[in-house]
Amino acid sequence: MSTLVHFVEHCVAGIDTYVRSLLRAQINDPAFDRIVILTGADDTAPFADEPDLLTDKVEVRHYPFSRSLLAQPKALLHVRRALKEIDGDVIFMHCSFPGLLGRVAKMMGGVRGRVIYNAHSWSFEQDRGGLTDWVYVQIEKFLAGQTDLVINCSHASMFLAEDRGVHFRDMRVIQNGVKDTASPPTTPAGPNEGPLKLGFIGRFDRQKGLDELLQGFSACTRDDIALTLVGWSHLQDSSAANPALDDPRITVAGKIPPLEIDAAYRGFDALVMPSRYEGLPLVALEAMRNACPLLLSDRTSLPYLVVPGFNGDVFSFNHPHTLTALLNGLDRPSLKKMGMNARTVYEATYREDMMVAETNRLIKEQAGMVAK
Repeated sequence: MSTLVHFVEHCVAGIDTYVRSLLRAQINDPAFDRIVILTGADDTAPFADEPDLLTDKVEVRHYPFSRSLLAQPKALLHVRRALKEIDGDVIFMHCSFPGLLGRVAKMMGGVRGRVIYNAHSWSFEQDRGGLTDWVYVQIEKFLAGQTDLVINCSHASMFLAEDRGVHFRDMRVIQNGVKDTASPPTTPAGPNEGPLKLGFIGRFDRQKGLDELLQGFSACTRDDIALTLVGWSHLQDSSAANPALDDPRITVAGKIPPLEIDAAYRGFDALVMPSRYEGLPLVALEAMRNACPLLLSDRTSLPYLVVPGFNGDVFSFNHPHTLTALLNGLDRPSLKKMGMNARTVYEATYREDMMVAETNRLIKEQAGMVAK
């Protein structure tokens, strides 16, 4: 195969981790002669902290990206021109906006190449309201004819697409995976004494449900429990002036370097994920990699990640008191046991090598290099 295109909004957060995982294997695979990263114009130096990924085989191209509807025609023209010039054999579109722009560009003609699309989280599973979700479903149905293969990162996403009547020529599930640590843990995460330490890692925005976490935590009556918020953006995005931020049990750590992320997980007795929606969040897999159990909302893919009482627990997003009750009932021995079980689940199901091997096999299949 001569050229593979990874088409993204920006190489940030989970998408950055996902593309890096694939790219590490692809640059060493002779089947991939040329790899182009097509990313937003403000993503000026993707992978700058990992220069080994920027080999002679890898090229970075930019286009003017904005989520404003008024900006989409300009972005579309740039994307169509770029895809025609690149002339990729396979175009791998990541997330909704690249999926929209890339497939409309293909529909307009002049763009060659098989289309693989991974929404990472469907636009219609974002709890935006009945009419908005219906519109997103119709858009996906309209663009289905321009899609050769859909990769869902969770079974929940595939089930939802099928339930909404969104059908594609080929749709598969390849669950996300993350690379193991250099020194895999042999003991559960968290301290052995003192207050229970809970962590939140992610963007401080609506999707990640920080407002719900602060509400549920503020109602928790225990003084032997602490919460550390690791993330970025602005707290005003989701919580405004929530008085829980004045709670002495809460620490806002801000964003931390990638090299320190495993140490952060190892310092938590449990990771709390109160998200409104997720595809299959890498944060949860990174936590399990570090023998850290999960306390998850019951939204989209999250309940599929745990067996309650085994490697974590689940609370009802629509009923914050269930999170409060869960927090009030936590104990360290149970969390330690669930932490080691979480590590076992990671090893069996969510390893990076498993995800990368199957994804690259499907890319080659689309390029006609291996039999279906």
